[in-house]
Amino acid sequence: MKQVGVDSAVIEGGAALAALGFNVTAQPLTWEGELNIGGSPTPVLVSLPRGFPYDLPVVKVDRTKLGRQIPHVERSGKVCIASSNGLLLDATRPASLVREALLRAQNILFKGLQGENAGDLQQEFSAYWASSAGRTVLTFCDVKGNSREVAIAETAKGRGSIAFVAGESADELRTTAERIGLRIGAVEPAWLIRLKTPVMPPPFEAETNLRYVGTLIRKHLDDASRITVERWLTGGQTRLTFLFSFPINNSHGDAVFAWRLSSSLPSDGFRIGRVPLGIAVGRNGRKRGERLDIQRGDADFLEARTGSSASYRGKRVLIVGCGAVGGYLAMCLADSGIGHLTLVDDDQLRSENAIRHVLGLAHVGRPKVEALRTVIQSRLPHVSLDVHGTRLEEVLDKDPGLARRHDLVALATGDHTFELRMSESLRAESRLIHVWLEAHGIAGHVLADGHPEIGCLGCLFDADDVHGLRCKASFYEPGQDFSAAVGGCAGTFTPFGSLDAQRAGIEAARVTLRILAGELKNSTLVSWFEPNAAPQSAKLALSARARQMSPGGRTEVTQHAGCPRCAR
Repeated sequence: MKQVGVDSAVIEGGAALAALGFNVTAQPLTWEGELNIGGSPTPVLVSLPRGFPYDLPVVKVDRTKLGRQIPHVERSGKVCIASSNGLLLDATRPASLVREALLRAQNILFKGLQGENAGDLQQEFSAYWASSAGRTVLTFCDVKGNSREVAIAETAKGRGSIAFVAGESADELRTTAERIGLRIGAVEPAWLIRLKTPVMPPPFEAETNLRYVGTLIRKHLDDASRITVERWLTGGQTRLTFLFSFPINNSHGDAVFAWRLSSSLPSDGFRIGRVPLGIAVGRNGRKRGERLDIQRGDADFLEARTGSSASYRGKRVLIVGCGAVGGYLAMCLADSGIGHLTLVDDDQLRSENAIRHVLGLAHVGRPKVEALRTVIQSRLPHVSLDVHGTRLEEVLDKDPGLARRHDLVALATGDHTFELRMSESLRAESRLIHVWLEAHGIAGHVLADGHPEIGCLGCLFDADDVHGLRCKASFYEPGQDFSAAVGGCAGTFTPFGSLDAQRAGIEAARVTLRILAGELKNSTLVSWFEPNAAPQSAKLALSARARQMSPGGRTEVTQHAGCPRCAR
Protein backbone atom coordinates (compact mmCIF):
# COMPACT_ATOMS: atom_id res chain seq x y z
CA MET A 1 0.00 0.00 0.00
CA LYS A 2 1.40 3.38 -0.93
CA GLN A 3 2.28 5.87 1.82
CA VAL A 4 0.52 9.23 1.76
CA GLY A 5 2.34 12.32 3.02
CA VAL A 6 0.43 14.59 5.38
CA ASP A 7 1.06 17.70 3.26
CA SER A 8 -0.16 16.12 0.03
CA ALA A 9 -3.18 14.66 1.86
CA VAL A 10 -4.17 18.09 3.15
CA ILE A 11 -3.87 19.51 -0.36
CA GLU A 12 -6.12 16.74 -1.73
CA GLY A 13 -8.59 17.14 1.14
CA GLY A 14 -8.70 20.92 0.69
CA ALA A 15 -9.33 20.51 -3.03
CA ALA A 16 -12.23 18.16 -2.29
CA LEU A 17 -13.75 20.72 0.08
CA ALA A 18 -13.30 23.53 -2.45
CA ALA A 19 -15.08 21.44 -5.07
CA LEU A 20 -18.01 21.14 -2.65
CA GLY A 21 -18.20 24.91 -2.20
CA PHE A 22 -16.27 25.23 1.07
CA ASN A 23 -14.01 28.24 1.68
CA VAL A 24 -10.80 28.55 3.71
CA THR A 25 -11.17 30.39 7.05
CA ALA A 26 -8.67 32.27 9.18
CA GLN A 27 -8.37 29.19 11.42
CA PRO A 28 -5.58 26.78 10.43
CA LEU A 29 -6.69 23.92 8.16
CA THR A 30 -10.35 24.85 8.59
CA TRP A 31 -13.01 25.42 5.92
CA GLU A 32 -16.56 26.77 6.17
CA GLY A 33 -19.52 25.81 4.06
CA GLU A 34 -23.03 24.37 4.15
CA LEU A 35 -24.68 20.97 4.24
CA ASN A 36 -28.13 20.40 2.84
CA ILE A 37 -30.11 18.96 5.74
CA GLY A 38 -33.60 18.04 4.56
CA GLY A 39 -33.68 20.91 2.07
CA SER A 40 -32.34 23.46 4.55
CA PRO A 41 -28.75 24.77 4.20
CA THR A 42 -26.91 24.32 7.51
CA PRO A 43 -23.55 26.07 8.11
CA VAL A 44 -20.70 23.79 9.20
CA LEU A 45 -16.96 24.00 9.79
CA VAL A 46 -14.61 21.27 8.60
CA SER A 47 -11.10 20.90 10.03
CA LEU A 48 -8.36 18.56 8.89
CA PRO A 49 -6.57 17.39 12.05
CA ARG A 50 -2.83 17.16 12.37
CA GLY A 51 -2.91 13.40 11.78
CA PHE A 52 -5.04 13.56 8.61
CA PRO A 53 -5.46 11.27 6.62
CA TYR A 54 -4.85 8.82 9.49
CA ASP A 55 -7.39 10.74 11.59
CA LEU A 56 -10.85 11.65 10.35
CA PRO A 57 -11.84 15.22 9.41
CA VAL A 58 -13.67 17.09 12.17
CA VAL A 59 -17.12 18.46 11.30
CA LYS A 60 -18.68 21.05 13.62
CA VAL A 61 -22.08 22.69 13.67
CA ASP A 62 -23.55 25.57 15.69
CA ARG A 63 -25.80 23.65 18.09
CA THR A 64 -27.83 26.75 19.01
CA LYS A 65 -29.09 27.00 15.43
CA LEU A 66 -30.30 23.41 15.13
CA GLY A 67 -33.59 24.08 16.88
CA ARG A 68 -33.50 20.96 19.03
CA GLN A 69 -31.16 18.69 20.94
CA ILE A 70 -29.94 15.85 18.76
CA PRO A 71 -27.68 12.87 19.42
CA HIS A 72 -24.07 12.50 18.31
CA VAL A 73 -23.34 16.23 18.61
CA GLU A 74 -20.93 17.16 21.38
CA ARG A 75 -20.93 20.27 23.58
CA SER A 76 -18.36 21.84 21.22
CA GLY A 77 -20.64 21.22 18.24
CA LYS A 78 -18.47 18.40 16.90
CA VAL A 79 -20.52 15.80 15.03
CA CYS A 80 -19.50 12.27 16.04
CA ILE A 81 -19.30 10.69 12.63
CA ALA A 82 -17.65 7.41 13.63
CA SER A 83 -16.55 5.43 16.63
CA SER A 84 -12.85 5.77 17.39
CA ASN A 85 -12.72 2.14 18.58
CA GLY A 86 -11.32 -0.16 15.89
CA LEU A 87 -11.82 2.37 13.07
CA LEU A 88 -9.91 1.41 9.91
CA LEU A 89 -9.17 4.28 7.52
CA ASP A 90 -7.91 4.08 3.95
CA ALA A 91 -5.33 6.84 4.17
CA THR A 92 -4.46 6.49 0.46
CA ARG A 93 -7.71 8.29 -0.49
CA PRO A 94 -7.78 11.64 1.38
CA ALA A 95 -10.43 13.23 -0.83
CA SER A 96 -12.77 10.27 -0.32
CA LEU A 97 -12.29 10.53 3.45
CA VAL A 98 -13.42 14.16 3.35
CA ARG A 99 -16.48 13.39 1.25
CA GLU A 100 -17.38 10.39 3.45
CA ALA A 101 -17.05 12.49 6.61
CA LEU A 102 -19.40 15.14 5.24
CA LEU A 103 -21.89 12.52 4.08
CA ARG A 104 -21.94 10.90 7.52
CA ALA A 105 -22.36 14.26 9.27
CA GLN A 106 -25.20 15.14 6.91
CA ASN A 107 -26.95 11.84 7.64
CA ILE A 108 -26.54 12.19 11.43
CA LEU A 109 -27.90 15.75 11.43
CA PHE A 110 -30.83 14.83 9.20
CA LYS A 111 -31.84 11.87 11.38
CA GLY A 112 -31.44 13.97 14.50
CA LEU A 113 -33.61 16.83 13.27
CA GLN A 114 -36.24 14.35 12.08
CA GLY A 115 -36.20 12.61 15.48
CA GLU A 116 -35.31 9.27 13.88
CA ASN A 117 -32.44 8.57 16.29
CA ALA A 118 -33.80 10.26 19.42
CA GLY A 119 -33.30 7.04 21.40
CA ASP A 120 -29.56 7.46 20.96
CA LEU A 121 -29.71 10.37 23.40
CA GLN A 122 -30.50 7.92 26.18
CA GLN A 123 -27.55 5.72 25.25
CA GLU A 124 -25.30 8.79 25.23
CA PHE A 125 -26.75 10.22 28.43
CA SER A 126 -23.38 10.39 30.19
CA ALA A 127 -21.84 12.46 27.40
CA TYR A 128 -24.64 15.05 27.63
CA TRP A 129 -24.68 15.08 31.41
CA ALA A 130 -20.90 15.65 31.58
CA SER A 131 -19.61 17.69 34.51
CA SER A 132 -18.49 21.16 33.50
CA ALA A 133 -15.84 21.00 36.25
CA GLY A 134 -14.72 17.51 35.24
CA ARG A 135 -15.37 16.06 38.70
CA THR A 136 -16.15 12.34 38.91
CA VAL A 137 -17.76 9.87 41.31
CA LEU A 138 -16.15 6.42 41.36
CA THR A 139 -19.04 4.21 42.40
CA PHE A 140 -19.04 0.61 43.60
CA CYS A 141 -22.82 0.50 44.13
CA ASP A 142 -25.13 -1.99 42.43
CA VAL A 143 -26.86 0.36 40.01
CA LYS A 144 -29.56 -2.19 39.15
CA GLY A 145 -30.84 -2.49 42.72
CA ASN A 146 -33.86 -0.78 44.26
CA SER A 147 -33.73 2.89 45.24
CA ARG A 148 -31.96 3.17 48.60
CA GLU A 149 -29.61 5.15 50.78
CA VAL A 150 -25.92 4.59 50.01
CA ALA A 151 -22.66 6.20 51.17
CA ILE A 152 -20.34 8.73 49.57
CA ALA A 153 -17.09 10.43 50.57
CA GLU A 154 -14.86 13.08 49.10
CA THR A 155 -11.39 11.91 48.12
CA ALA A 156 -8.06 13.50 48.87
CA LYS A 157 -6.40 15.21 45.92
CA GLY A 158 -4.06 13.24 43.72
CA ARG A 159 -6.38 10.90 41.79
CA GLY A 160 -7.05 13.07 38.79
CA SER A 161 -10.74 13.74 38.26
CA ILE A 162 -11.91 11.27 40.95
CA ALA A 163 -13.45 13.68 43.48
CA PHE A 164 -15.81 11.26 45.24
CA VAL A 165 -16.18 7.53 45.87
CA ALA A 166 -19.51 5.82 46.59
CA GLY A 167 -20.40 2.44 48.08
CA GLU A 168 -23.33 0.51 49.50
CA SER A 169 -22.56 1.40 53.13
CA ALA A 170 -20.08 3.44 55.15
CA ASP A 171 -18.17 0.34 56.26
CA GLU A 172 -18.01 -1.11 52.75
CA LEU A 173 -16.92 2.24 51.36
CA ARG A 174 -14.07 2.59 53.86
CA THR A 175 -12.93 -0.99 53.17
CA THR A 176 -12.99 -0.47 49.41
CA ALA A 177 -11.16 2.84 49.63
CA GLU A 178 -8.46 1.24 51.76
CA ARG A 179 -8.05 -1.65 49.33
CA ILE A 180 -7.58 0.57 46.31
CA GLY A 181 -5.40 3.09 48.15
CA LEU A 182 -7.86 6.01 48.11
CA ARG A 183 -7.71 8.50 50.96
CA ILE A 184 -11.21 9.71 51.79
CA GLY A 185 -12.79 12.24 54.10
CA ALA A 186 -15.91 11.93 56.21
CA VAL A 187 -18.51 9.50 54.86
CA GLU A 188 -21.90 11.05 54.10
CA PRO A 189 -25.25 9.52 53.21
CA ALA A 190 -26.42 9.76 49.60
CA TRP A 191 -29.33 8.32 47.65
CA LEU A 192 -29.25 6.01 44.65
CA ILE A 193 -32.48 6.37 42.67
CA ARG A 194 -33.35 3.61 40.19
CA LEU A 195 -35.45 5.23 37.48
CA LYS A 196 -38.23 3.06 36.11
CA THR A 197 -37.78 4.13 32.50
CA PRO A 198 -35.04 5.84 30.47
CA VAL A 199 -34.94 9.64 30.50
CA MET A 200 -33.62 12.16 28.04
CA PRO A 201 -30.55 14.16 29.08
CA PRO A 202 -30.97 17.86 29.73
CA PRO A 203 -29.32 20.20 27.22
CA PHE A 204 -25.68 21.04 27.88
CA GLU A 205 -26.47 24.58 29.03
CA ALA A 206 -29.60 23.72 31.04
CA GLU A 207 -29.53 24.33 34.79
CA THR A 208 -29.84 21.07 36.68
CA ASN A 209 -31.44 22.42 39.79
CA LEU A 210 -33.42 20.89 42.64
CA ARG A 211 -36.62 21.15 40.62
CA TYR A 212 -35.12 18.82 37.99
CA VAL A 213 -34.16 16.31 40.68
CA GLY A 214 -37.55 16.61 42.39
CA THR A 215 -39.32 15.81 39.13
CA LEU A 216 -37.29 12.61 38.74
CA ILE A 217 -38.04 11.58 42.32
CA ARG A 218 -41.79 12.19 42.07
CA LYS A 219 -42.07 10.42 38.73
CA HIS A 220 -40.01 7.32 39.46
CA LEU A 221 -40.37 6.50 43.17
CA ASP A 222 -43.25 4.76 44.87
CA ASP A 223 -44.96 6.57 47.75
CA ALA A 224 -43.05 4.80 50.52
CA SER A 225 -39.66 5.47 48.94
CA ARG A 226 -40.61 9.06 48.12
CA ILE A 227 -41.53 9.76 51.76
CA THR A 228 -38.21 8.29 52.90
CA VAL A 229 -36.34 10.54 50.46
CA GLU A 230 -38.38 13.56 51.60
CA ARG A 231 -37.32 12.99 55.20
CA TRP A 232 -33.70 12.54 54.17
CA LEU A 233 -33.75 15.55 51.84
CA THR A 234 -34.93 17.93 54.55
CA GLY A 235 -33.35 16.15 57.49
CA GLY A 236 -30.53 18.62 58.02
CA GLN A 237 -27.96 17.08 55.65
CA THR A 238 -25.23 19.60 54.97
CA ARG A 239 -24.72 18.25 51.44
CA LEU A 240 -27.15 16.37 49.22
CA THR A 241 -25.91 13.84 46.67
CA PHE A 242 -28.04 11.71 44.35
CA LEU A 243 -26.93 8.92 42.04
CA PHE A 244 -29.44 7.97 39.35
CA SER A 245 -29.49 4.95 37.06
CA PHE A 246 -31.78 3.61 34.37
CA PRO A 247 -31.69 0.73 31.87
CA ILE A 248 -30.79 1.74 28.33
CA ASN A 249 -33.26 0.54 25.72
CA ASN A 250 -32.12 -2.35 23.49
CA SER A 251 -29.04 -2.76 25.63
CA HIS A 252 -27.85 -4.75 28.61
CA GLY A 253 -26.18 -1.65 29.99
CA ASP A 254 -27.29 1.15 32.29
CA ALA A 255 -26.86 4.90 32.27
CA VAL A 256 -25.61 6.28 35.57
CA PHE A 257 -25.29 9.95 36.56
CA ALA A 258 -24.88 11.97 39.74
CA TRP A 259 -25.99 15.34 41.09
CA ARG A 260 -24.74 17.16 44.20
CA LEU A 261 -25.99 20.18 46.13
CA SER A 262 -23.38 21.56 48.51
CA SER A 263 -25.86 23.06 50.96
CA SER A 264 -28.73 21.90 53.14
CA LEU A 265 -32.43 22.71 52.69
CA PRO A 266 -34.21 24.82 55.34
CA SER A 267 -37.15 23.29 57.22
CA ASP A 268 -39.21 26.48 56.72
CA GLY A 269 -41.25 26.00 59.88
CA PHE A 270 -41.75 22.27 59.46
CA ARG A 271 -40.18 19.72 61.74
CA ILE A 272 -36.80 18.60 60.44
CA GLY A 273 -37.27 15.72 58.04
CA ARG A 274 -41.02 16.39 57.67
CA VAL A 275 -41.06 18.94 54.85
CA PRO A 276 -43.24 17.63 51.98
CA LEU A 277 -41.25 17.18 48.79
CA GLY A 278 -43.47 19.55 46.86
CA ILE A 279 -42.89 22.38 49.35
CA ALA A 280 -39.16 21.67 49.67
CA VAL A 281 -38.73 21.75 45.90
CA GLY A 282 -41.13 24.64 45.42
CA ARG A 283 -39.26 26.89 47.81
CA ASN A 284 -35.75 25.76 46.84
CA GLY A 285 -36.24 24.55 43.28
CA ARG A 286 -33.89 27.13 41.77
CA LYS A 287 -30.96 25.90 43.84
CA ARG A 288 -28.47 24.75 41.25
CA GLY A 289 -26.52 21.59 41.91
CA GLU A 290 -23.38 20.22 40.32
CA ARG A 291 -23.46 17.58 37.62
CA LEU A 292 -20.93 14.86 38.38
CA ASP A 293 -19.42 12.35 35.97
CA ILE A 294 -19.48 8.66 36.81
CA GLN A 295 -16.88 5.94 36.66
CA ARG A 296 -18.02 2.49 37.72
CA GLY A 297 -16.07 -0.09 39.66
CA ASP A 298 -18.93 -2.45 40.51
CA ALA A 299 -18.61 -6.12 39.61
CA ASP A 300 -21.52 -6.08 37.12
CA PHE A 301 -19.95 -3.36 35.03
CA LEU A 302 -16.43 -4.78 35.10
CA GLU A 303 -17.60 -8.30 34.30
CA ALA A 304 -19.32 -7.07 31.14
CA ARG A 305 -15.96 -5.86 29.84
CA THR A 306 -14.60 -9.41 29.69
CA GLY A 307 -16.90 -10.22 26.78
CA SER A 308 -17.86 -13.52 28.38
CA SER A 309 -21.48 -14.62 28.41
CA ALA A 310 -20.86 -16.74 31.51
CA SER A 311 -20.91 -15.32 35.00
CA TYR A 312 -18.37 -16.71 37.43
CA ARG A 313 -19.08 -14.35 40.31
CA GLY A 314 -20.74 -17.07 42.35
CA LYS A 315 -17.89 -19.54 41.81
CA ARG A 316 -15.32 -20.47 44.44
CA VAL A 317 -11.82 -21.69 43.57
CA LEU A 318 -9.18 -23.03 45.96
CA ILE A 319 -5.58 -22.53 44.79
CA VAL A 320 -2.86 -24.59 46.45
CA GLY A 321 0.61 -23.20 45.75
CA CYS A 322 1.03 -19.46 45.20
CA GLY A 323 4.46 -19.39 43.60
CA ALA A 324 5.14 -18.00 40.14
CA VAL A 325 2.51 -20.16 38.39
CA GLY A 326 -0.08 -20.11 41.17
CA GLY A 327 0.28 -16.35 41.59
CA TYR A 328 -0.47 -15.67 37.93
CA LEU A 329 -3.32 -18.18 38.04
CA ALA A 330 -4.89 -16.33 40.97
CA MET A 331 -4.63 -13.01 39.13
CA CYS A 332 -6.10 -14.47 35.93
CA LEU A 333 -9.07 -15.99 37.75
CA ALA A 334 -9.81 -12.77 39.61
CA ASP A 335 -9.61 -10.83 36.34
CA SER A 336 -11.96 -13.37 34.73
CA GLY A 337 -14.71 -12.66 37.25
CA ILE A 338 -14.31 -15.46 39.80
CA GLY A 339 -16.04 -14.13 42.91
CA HIS A 340 -14.11 -15.99 45.62
CA LEU A 341 -10.58 -17.34 45.87
CA THR A 342 -9.03 -19.30 48.70
CA LEU A 343 -5.22 -19.29 48.65
CA VAL A 344 -3.03 -21.84 50.45
CA ASP A 345 0.76 -21.55 50.65
CA ASP A 346 3.11 -21.64 53.64
CA ASP A 347 5.94 -19.72 51.98
CA GLN A 348 7.11 -16.11 51.99
CA LEU A 349 8.23 -14.33 48.85
CA ARG A 350 12.00 -14.36 48.52
CA SER A 351 13.99 -11.86 46.48
CA GLU A 352 15.30 -14.46 44.02
CA ASN A 353 11.73 -15.31 43.00
CA ALA A 354 10.62 -11.72 42.44
CA ILE A 355 11.68 -11.58 38.79
CA ARG A 356 9.21 -14.28 37.78
CA HIS A 357 6.49 -13.76 40.41
CA VAL A 358 3.51 -11.46 39.88
CA LEU A 359 4.22 -9.78 43.23
CA GLY A 360 7.72 -8.41 42.62
CA LEU A 361 10.29 -7.03 45.04
CA ALA A 362 7.82 -4.72 46.79
CA HIS A 363 6.44 -7.76 48.64
CA VAL A 364 9.65 -9.60 49.54
CA GLY A 365 9.44 -11.07 53.06
CA ARG A 366 5.64 -11.14 53.12
CA PRO A 367 3.62 -14.36 53.09
CA LYS A 368 2.70 -14.94 49.45
CA VAL A 369 -0.98 -15.48 50.24
CA GLU A 370 -1.24 -12.21 52.19
CA ALA A 371 0.55 -10.23 49.51
CA LEU A 372 -1.58 -11.73 46.74
CA ARG A 373 -4.75 -10.81 48.62
CA THR A 374 -3.52 -7.22 48.91
CA VAL A 375 -2.63 -6.96 45.23
CA ILE A 376 -5.81 -8.62 43.92
CA GLN A 377 -8.12 -6.55 46.11
CA SER A 378 -6.29 -3.36 45.20
CA ARG A 379 -7.21 -4.12 41.58
CA LEU A 380 -10.65 -5.61 42.16
CA PRO A 381 -11.94 -4.84 45.66
CA HIS A 382 -15.16 -6.83 45.18
CA VAL A 383 -13.26 -10.15 44.94
CA SER A 384 -13.54 -12.13 48.18
CA LEU A 385 -10.38 -13.90 49.36
CA ASP A 386 -9.55 -16.28 52.20
CA VAL A 387 -5.89 -17.05 52.81
CA HIS A 388 -4.07 -19.77 54.71
CA GLY A 389 -0.34 -19.33 55.27
CA THR A 390 0.24 -22.99 56.22
CA ARG A 391 0.54 -26.31 54.43
CA LEU A 392 -2.62 -27.76 52.92
CA GLU A 393 -2.51 -30.81 55.22
CA GLU A 394 -2.70 -28.54 58.27
CA VAL A 395 -5.58 -26.57 56.78
CA LEU A 396 -7.52 -29.76 56.03
CA ASP A 397 -6.89 -31.11 59.52
CA LYS A 398 -8.68 -28.07 60.93
CA ASP A 399 -11.28 -27.84 58.17
CA PRO A 400 -11.86 -31.22 56.45
CA GLY A 401 -14.73 -29.85 54.34
CA LEU A 402 -12.73 -27.02 52.76
CA ALA A 403 -12.45 -28.60 49.29
CA ARG A 404 -16.16 -29.50 49.22
CA ARG A 405 -17.08 -25.84 49.61
CA HIS A 406 -15.24 -24.95 46.43
CA ASP A 407 -16.26 -25.55 42.83
CA LEU A 408 -12.69 -26.38 41.85
CA VAL A 409 -9.30 -26.99 43.47
CA ALA A 410 -6.20 -25.95 41.51
CA LEU A 411 -2.89 -27.51 42.53
CA ALA A 412 0.05 -25.42 41.35
CA THR A 413 2.86 -26.60 43.62
CA GLY A 414 5.03 -28.30 40.98
CA ASP A 415 5.52 -31.13 43.52
CA HIS A 416 4.22 -34.34 41.91
CA THR A 417 4.72 -36.46 45.04
CA PHE A 418 2.55 -34.10 47.06
CA GLU A 419 -0.06 -33.67 44.32
CA LEU A 420 -0.39 -37.41 43.70
CA ARG A 421 -1.26 -37.81 47.37
CA MET A 422 -3.67 -34.86 47.33
CA SER A 423 -5.26 -36.14 44.14
CA GLU A 424 -6.27 -39.37 45.82
CA SER A 425 -7.75 -37.63 48.85
CA LEU A 426 -9.39 -34.60 47.18
CA ARG A 427 -10.74 -35.77 43.82
CA ALA A 428 -13.90 -37.09 45.48
CA GLU A 429 -14.44 -33.68 47.13
CA SER A 430 -14.22 -31.31 44.16
CA ARG A 431 -13.06 -30.98 40.55
CA LEU A 432 -9.27 -30.77 40.42
CA ILE A 433 -6.74 -29.33 38.03
CA HIS A 434 -2.95 -29.63 38.18
CA VAL A 435 -0.61 -27.18 36.46
CA TRP A 436 3.17 -27.35 36.18
CA LEU A 437 6.11 -26.27 34.05
CA GLU A 438 9.15 -28.21 32.89
CA ALA A 439 12.71 -26.97 33.33
CA HIS A 440 13.74 -23.94 31.25
CA GLY A 441 10.10 -23.43 30.34
CA ILE A 442 10.31 -25.69 27.29
CA ALA A 443 6.89 -27.15 28.10
CA GLY A 444 3.94 -26.78 30.40
CA HIS A 445 0.91 -28.86 31.27
CA VAL A 446 -2.56 -28.49 32.75
CA LEU A 447 -4.44 -31.65 33.74
CA ALA A 448 -8.18 -31.53 34.38
CA ASP A 449 -9.18 -34.40 36.65
CA GLY A 450 -12.10 -36.42 35.29
CA HIS A 451 -13.94 -36.94 38.60
CA PRO A 452 -16.39 -38.61 39.02
CA GLU A 453 -15.18 -40.55 35.97
CA ILE A 454 -11.70 -42.01 35.61
CA GLY A 455 -8.76 -39.84 34.62
CA CYS A 456 -6.49 -38.36 37.31
CA LEU A 457 -2.89 -37.25 37.84
CA GLY A 458 -1.89 -40.83 38.53
CA CYS A 459 -2.87 -41.76 34.97
CA LEU A 460 0.17 -39.84 33.74
CA PHE A 461 2.70 -41.92 35.69
CA ASP A 462 4.07 -45.40 35.26
CA ALA A 463 6.90 -47.30 36.94
CA ASP A 464 10.32 -47.44 35.34
CA ASP A 465 12.79 -50.10 36.55
CA VAL A 466 15.66 -47.63 36.31
CA HIS A 467 14.14 -44.26 37.22
CA GLY A 468 11.14 -45.18 39.37
CA LEU A 469 7.95 -43.22 38.65
CA ARG A 470 8.06 -41.56 35.24
CA CYS A 471 5.69 -38.88 33.94
CA LYS A 472 4.44 -39.92 30.51
CA ALA A 473 3.48 -36.31 29.72
CA SER A 474 7.05 -35.04 30.08
CA PHE A 475 8.92 -33.53 27.17
CA TYR A 476 12.26 -34.55 28.69
CA GLU A 477 13.68 -38.05 29.00
CA PRO A 478 13.71 -39.21 32.65
CA GLY A 479 16.81 -39.53 34.81
CA GLN A 480 18.30 -36.10 34.02
CA ASP A 481 19.15 -33.28 36.41
CA PHE A 482 16.73 -30.44 35.68
CA SER A 483 17.62 -28.18 38.60
CA ALA A 484 19.89 -25.16 38.73
CA ALA A 485 21.59 -23.50 41.70
CA VAL A 486 22.82 -20.07 42.65
CA GLY A 487 24.87 -19.93 45.83
CA GLY A 488 25.02 -23.62 46.70
CA CYS A 489 22.45 -26.27 47.59
CA ALA A 490 20.22 -23.84 49.45
CA GLY A 491 19.69 -21.92 46.20
CA THR A 492 18.54 -24.89 44.10
CA PHE A 493 15.53 -24.18 41.86
CA THR A 494 13.80 -25.26 38.67
CA PRO A 495 14.68 -22.65 36.02
CA PHE A 496 11.91 -20.99 34.01
CA GLY A 497 10.98 -17.39 33.31
CA SER A 498 8.13 -15.03 34.02
CA LEU A 499 6.65 -15.50 30.53
CA ASP A 500 6.58 -19.26 31.12
CA ALA A 501 4.78 -18.78 34.45
CA GLN A 502 2.31 -16.38 32.86
CA ARG A 503 1.57 -18.83 30.04
CA ALA A 504 0.95 -21.60 32.58
CA GLY A 505 -1.30 -19.35 34.65
CA ILE A 506 -3.31 -18.36 31.59
CA GLU A 507 -3.68 -21.95 30.33
CA ALA A 508 -4.75 -23.13 33.80
CA ALA A 509 -7.25 -20.27 34.08
CA ARG A 510 -8.79 -21.13 30.70
CA VAL A 511 -9.18 -24.77 31.69
CA THR A 512 -10.71 -23.69 35.01
CA LEU A 513 -13.27 -21.46 33.30
CA ARG A 514 -14.21 -24.20 30.83
CA ILE A 515 -14.83 -26.59 33.71
CA LEU A 516 -16.87 -24.04 35.67
CA ALA A 517 -18.93 -23.22 32.57
CA GLY A 518 -19.72 -26.93 32.12
CA GLU A 519 -17.80 -27.10 28.84
CA LEU A 520 -15.07 -29.52 29.99
CA LYS A 521 -16.34 -32.62 31.73
CA ASN A 522 -13.74 -35.30 30.93
CA SER A 523 -10.19 -35.66 32.12
CA THR A 524 -8.08 -33.62 29.69
CA LEU A 525 -4.37 -32.95 29.46
CA VAL A 526 -3.35 -29.65 27.86
CA SER A 527 0.34 -29.44 26.89
CA TRP A 528 2.42 -26.86 25.02
CA PHE A 529 5.96 -27.02 23.67
CA GLU A 530 8.24 -23.95 23.58
CA PRO A 531 11.85 -25.13 23.12
CA ASN A 532 14.49 -22.48 23.66
CA ALA A 533 18.17 -22.00 22.90
CA ALA A 534 19.38 -21.84 26.50
CA PRO A 535 22.69 -23.78 26.78
CA GLN A 536 21.44 -25.76 29.78
CA SER A 537 18.28 -26.73 27.93
CA ALA A 538 20.22 -27.80 24.84
CA LYS A 539 22.17 -30.35 26.91
CA LEU A 540 19.01 -32.16 28.01
CA ALA A 541 17.52 -35.02 26.00
CA LEU A 542 13.96 -34.59 24.76
CA SER A 543 11.39 -37.35 25.05
CA ALA A 544 9.66 -39.10 22.16
CA ARG A 545 6.56 -37.03 22.91
CA ALA A 546 8.52 -33.81 22.44
CA ARG A 547 10.03 -35.01 19.19
CA GLN A 548 6.56 -35.65 17.80
CA MET A 549 5.47 -32.08 18.49
CA SER A 550 6.31 -28.94 16.52
CA PRO A 551 7.91 -25.99 18.33
CA GLY A 552 5.17 -23.66 19.51
CA GLY A 553 2.65 -26.50 19.37
CA ARG A 554 -0.23 -27.07 21.75
CA THR A 555 -2.26 -30.23 22.22
CA GLU A 556 -5.22 -31.54 24.21
CA VAL A 557 -5.62 -35.26 24.90
CA THR A 558 -8.09 -37.23 26.99
CA GLN A 559 -6.73 -39.38 29.81
CA HIS A 560 -8.97 -42.30 30.70
CA ALA A 561 -7.20 -45.61 31.16
CA GLY A 562 -4.39 -47.57 32.76
CA CYS A 563 -4.46 -45.99 36.22
CA PRO A 564 -4.52 -48.08 39.42
CA ARG A 565 -5.68 -45.04 41.43
CA CYS A 566 -8.82 -43.70 39.78
CA ALA A 567 -9.86 -46.96 38.03
CA ARG A 568 -10.35 -48.90 41.22
